[in-house]
Amino acid sequence: MNTETRPTPYPLRLEPETRARIETIAKANGRSLNAQIVMMLDDWLAGTNGNESPVTESRVLELIRSELDKRRP
Repeated sequence: MNTETRPTPYPLRLEPETRARIETIAKANGRSLNAQIVMMLDDWLAGTNGNESPVTESRVLELIRSELDKRRP
């Protein structure tokens, strides 16, 4: 008898474009779609303690550019 417990399945609806992007990332990382989603969620939660959105690199660059533009004569 198998006593290993498995997580309860959770259906997740994704926009086709979002699913395609995650599938591309998963394939590049040698992971299944599910494994990639779990890893991304775990990383996000670890980086934010689940309380806030992480700041992306592109957002940081956008803020820096905005500040530099304000300081130009």
